[in-house]
Amino acid sequence: MNNDEFYKLAQEDAHITIDMEKKILTCEGREFKFKLDPIEQALLQAGGLLNVYRRYGTSLFQQLQSAADTRTECGIADW
Repeated sequence: MNNDEFYKLAQEDAHITIDMEKKILTCEGREFKFKLDPIEQALLQAGGLLNVYRRYGTSLFQQLQSAADTRTECGIADW
């Protein structure tokens, strides 16, 4: 998130919700759009970095790149 207003609002005890489908963060009633690159998307869909590391070990970055490159085919869905 590269938005100064978001960081002003996102203080301790702030109410924040994340809509992954629409890619919108809501903080204290204000909406902020965000983007994910293919590797970030692959990590989230696979359950996070630790989950991917447990599954692929040190080859995780190769697996992430492969999933990101083929995400519209079958790569991510197979995770």
